[in-house]
Amino acid sequence: MAKKDIPFASCKVTVKSGQLSTKDYDGLMVALFQDEDLPKETFNGTKLEGDPAKKIQELIKNKEIRATFREFTILHFPVGKKMQRLIVMGLGKRDTEKIDIMGMPKSHADDVDHVRSVCAQAARTYRRIGVKRMIFLPDSVPGLPTEACAEAAAEGVVMGLSKFPKYTQKEYKLRPFNELLLLIRNKKELTVAKKAATRGEILARSVVQTRKIINEPANIMSADGLEKEAKKVATSSKKVSMKVYREKDLKKMSYQGLLNVGAAGSQPPRLVELTYKGNPKSKSTICLVGKGVIYDSGGLGVKPNGGGAKMKYDMSGAAVMLGAFNAIKDLDLPINVLCLLPMAENLIDREGYRAGDILKMANGVCVEIHHTDAEGRLILADALCHAGKKKVDAIIDAATLTGTVSVCLGHVVTGIMGTNQPLIKKLVEAGIYRAERHWQLPLFPEYGVHIKSSVADINNLGGRPAQTSTAALFLKHFVPEGTPWAHLDICGTAWIGEDTTQYFHKPYLPKRGATGHDVRTVAHAIEEIAKETAKKKCSIRELLTGEKAKKKK
Repeated sequence: MAKKDIPFASCKVTVKSGQLSTKDYDGLMVALFQDEDLPKETFNGTKLEGDPAKKIQELIKNKEIRATFREFTILHFPVGKKMQRLIVMGLGKRDTEKIDIMGMPKSHADDVDHVRSVCAQAARTYRRIGVKRMIFLPDSVPGLPTEACAEAAAEGVVMGLSKFPKYTQKEYKLRPFNELLLLIRNKKELTVAKKAATRGEILARSVVQTRKIINEPANIMSADGLEKEAKKVATSSKKVSMKVYREKDLKKMSYQGLLNVGAAGSQPPRLVELTYKGNPKSKSTICLVGKGVIYDSGGLGVKPNGGGAKMKYDMSGAAVMLGAFNAIKDLDLPINVLCLLPMAENLIDREGYRAGDILKMANGVCVEIHHTDAEGRLILADALCHAGKKKVDAIIDAATLTGTVSVCLGHVVTGIMGTNQPLIKKLVEAGIYRAERHWQLPLFPEYGVHIKSSVADINNLGGRPAQTSTAALFLKHFVPEGTPWAHLDICGTAWIGEDTTQYFHKPYLPKRGATGHDVRTVAHAIEEIAKETAKKKCSIRELLTGEKAKKKK
């Protein structure tokens, strides 16, 4: 069985200033909006060998190029010339809606995502035909900021070229794609474009690594394997420290969720704690929590036939939060972040927990087990209690928690719930900017009747009605009182199959497998929080609640 990593990392992103006439390149990419002529900004008045501007305009006039979304036309030029090929990508019709369906401002988000998408498709197309180097002009798309186009191009190409290595006897070969060159004609925009492209590349590489972690089978990406991935992140920066709480520690802290869910696992349960000190002068910290069920058999309440092979993805929440944490670290954001990754394997063994068991959790809440396949919320409960001990200012958790969220929202939208509307709004707005959709679901107290127990404080199942909301209500019992909290149910968006693929709408996504959805959203939201706390000179809690911290006398 041979497996080699696909060389997505070999594609470097370079930003330079200059004119097209001075550059040698294998392929150029031009992006056009539907029903619009070739903008003057595309070639900026520069005359090139073969006069591509004239050829493109003729094809537009003859309606051979319509520029519908993802339509592409490749123009070839004589051998020996500086430019060998030019690919014209269609952006579709320009988006005229300024407000998102949830009432949030879009600010060209859909148009920018089309740039992200066609850059991914162009790079894949060029790689397929052997082109190793592509140039794109971020300042050539009229109506869109150069900064946004540079960032989107870097994101799209790096994410779009990634491919999970196959475990095959035969060596898996893929043509190399070496470089995306972003050419800025106006030197005044060069610095801003460089920062934007770097941000986009960092976010994209974190997404790619997240996908790889999730796609790996559970016998390889075990609890030990995921811990090693966390250690790689920790050792890559002096600002990051790591601590692992093992079984002995979990017993001392009475983390019954991890201990019981992981009792039948092939490897012991643990809680991995990563700390990033981006603002060491401040005690204010935001916490990321990710569900890390390495493999979910359902426990003694074993899952029905058909979905077992996919259950390696039940640690997607942990992988996504590790990816977001890695991006925050690489972006060097001036904010303190605590990342908690509870890890356990929900397998079948005589040591495993049973339906009917009652667990007294770390905060004193007693939970009656109604089903052993509702295990994720139990290990998240321990992590949320741990966040409370650390006195964090706010919490964001991500988990493949309920299958019903995909019944409600499909595989396109992440369900979001929580106790703090400003935090939820920041995540939704970040998702709009990054083209990762979210929809807020209610946490009405009336739903609490579904998780009542006759012998304990609550039960861990809640039944079928409003299951996504009742699962979040379960978690709410373990969120420290008064702490802003947002919960992302990524069960529908973390993984896509061939029948639910979004590849045709977003070519930077895989056709099937792990998506890395919400890595960019969470990192973007944290970046915005860091900017606002610095600007207002306040803590994260003060920013989100509007309440000033009480000064000690």
